[in-house]
Amino acid sequence: MRGFRLNGWHRIGIVLSVLWTAGVLFLERDYWKQSGSRQERMFYQCSFAPNNADQSLCNAKMTTYYDARTRVLQESLLYRLGLVPIVWLLAYVVVWTVRWIRRGFQPSI
Repeated sequence: MRGFRLNGWHRIGIVLSVLWTAGVLFLERDYWKQSGSRQERMFYQCSFAPNNADQSLCNAKMTTYYDARTRVLQESLLYRLGLVPIVWLLAYVVVWTVRWIRRGFQPSI
C-alpha cells in the first residue's frame, strides 16, 4: 500500500510554517519578559514614590497594566499564528487559479 507523499512545495510550506510559529512564540516570550520587568519597575517606582499614601492605587494601576498587557499579547499571538492557515489557503487558491488559467490555453482535442 502506498502512503501519503508530500511534494516539495508542501514540504517547504510545512518547514516555513513551523519556523514562523517557533519565531512568533520566541518573540512573544521575549516581549512578555521585557514587559514584565518594565511592570516591576513601574510598580517599584509607584510604591516608593515620595508622596505615595495609598498602596491600593499602585495595585490597581499595576492590575490594569497587567490586564492590558495580557490582552495585547493574546491578540498579537492570535493574529500572528492565524496568518499560517490564511497563507496556506491563499497559496492553494493561487495554485488552483494558475492551473485553471493554464487549462484554458491548452488546445482542445
